[in-house]
Amino acid sequence: MNASDDRNVEAFKLQIEAATQMRSVMGANPLPNCLIIDEIDGAPAASINFLVNTLTQDSGQNKENSQATKKKKKKGINIVSRPVICICNDLYTPSLRPLRQAALVLQFPPTNPNRLAQRLLSISKEHDIQVDMTTMLALCEKADYDIRSCLATLYFLKSRRRPLRYSDVMNLNIGHKDNHKSLFQVWQEIFHIPRQKRNQYMVENEREGMLPLAPDVDRPLAPNAGNNASMPARFANILHAVHSCGEYDRLMQGVFENYPTIKFKDSYLNAVCIGLDWMCFFDHVNHFIQLNQNYCVFGYLPYAFIALHFQMAAVLSQKIQYPTAQTELRAKQGKNENIVSAMLQDLKPTVRITNNKDIIIQDIIPFSLPIITPSLRPVSAQLYSAEEKEQILRVIGVMISYNLTFRQEKTIDGVYRYCLEPDVEQVAYFEVDNAQRKSLTYSVKQMLAREIELEKLRQYECNLGPMITPKATIEEIEEEPKVIKPPPNAAMTLALKPKPIVESCKPATDFFGRPLKTPPKKKNADGSSVQIAQNDVWYHFKEGYSNAVRRSVKIADFI
Repeated sequence: MNASDDRNVEAFKLQIEAATQMRSVMGANPLPNCLIIDEIDGAPAASINFLVNTLTQDSGQNKENSQATKKKKKKGINIVSRPVICICNDLYTPSLRPLRQAALVLQFPPTNPNRLAQRLLSISKEHDIQVDMTTMLALCEKADYDIRSCLATLYFLKSRRRPLRYSDVMNLNIGHKDNHKSLFQVWQEIFHIPRQKRNQYMVENEREGMLPLAPDVDRPLAPNAGNNASMPARFANILHAVHSCGEYDRLMQGVFENYPTIKFKDSYLNAVCIGLDWMCFFDHVNHFIQLNQNYCVFGYLPYAFIALHFQMAAVLSQKIQYPTAQTELRAKQGKNENIVSAMLQDLKPTVRITNNKDIIIQDIIPFSLPIITPSLRPVSAQLYSAEEKEQILRVIGVMISYNLTFRQEKTIDGVYRYCLEPDVEQVAYFEVDNAQRKSLTYSVKQMLAREIELEKLRQYECNLGPMITPKATIEEIEEEPKVIKPPPNAAMTLALKPKPIVESCKPATDFFGRPLKTPPKKKNADGSSVQIAQNDVWYHFKEGYSNAVRRSVKIADFI
């Protein structure tokens, strides 16, 4: 599929069916078809999503139904078992995001200039074009090492029917590749100082060491200047690259996140301070434009990248990472705001009247977490001391006042744990690895969660007031109204004591209610009853026959 073909969903469906159902019939060894999609970054998002869904769905069905398809072939399902090759110029186009996650990404480096120039020289000799190696290298540099652009320029220059020289290539207004540059290309140019070239083709402004008053932003100055590492050439190249990209906000995000990893010479951090000032200048100008919708100062934004290039560029090429910090922090900010909103939703009126969102975030949440995580022993509730019971009651009161509780959840490893609901620990703590924080045990959290629910229910019943149960006559209601007792609170539960077990004196009876004669209990010489078995282990012999392996076991082994 070429760039000029139709890129709608129907075209993708037809091509996938053709790649699945057809094969070559010519030749001794006919091979299946291979689908190659060129310039897929120009396809609409709907077509790319259809392609990804088709391939991933078929692969999932192939794994799940691998055994079933061997027995019985399903109708209407075409599994794509052949490679689909997609070629793009810009890997980070927003429409290619789902395809990047499902595909194997292979990045090809640019063509070697000497190899490209040798190939163009051989083509020029076949077509009787007189040109030397230096001129051909200049043509490759001007065309940004694009083969099609170089061939088109040579075809145009052949019409002059005279030898091609270096000055002819430099004075031409054609030969430039597409002016649009990707974000990574612009970031590489901002953080990289080009190598110095010969200065015999420098213009007058460069020889005097002066910057051009009005550089041409439609094309870079470096190929025309000769000395690519000079100040005017670098100025014009960065200005041209930033103009060709156009995404100033995303460019500044990438510069801000990647400059700490760039190894530029700055012993006293002067370049860092100056660069941060230019970033603030960019932020102020951009804020003014967005606030007032006044684009008169929009032309000053690209010059901030030129200043950052002169302050933070290095000779060695560095690996650039795509900026993701702002997106992650924005998502985390929204999540934290939802947690605080859930906490404020069911606060008590007596607590909410003196607090707002800022006070909750700054003063309440950071200092409430140590309060609700006291040092408690993981033992039964009846074994706690009076001081520990007071701590538990205090923790329950604080958590109910600020709408906090413990909720059980299952982790990825299949382990159950109790976590705060809402999870205010994400708002209070920074994400620091190997941070030692005080925490409660699983049993203590389970006990607190139960007591919190009981205390909420008790408070709810108390707020309803005494409830009188209806009776048959009004006189009985006036004599003794029955009040429903509230459920036991945390203090009552912790103060429970075991009750003594009283043996029932009711005689045993048979099915018809007749009393059964029970043998009298044997008594010792001192008058106490004989206890037959005091342990929980009982032995019972069961007769029968077994072919299992037998061995001699004594009763003493079980005692």
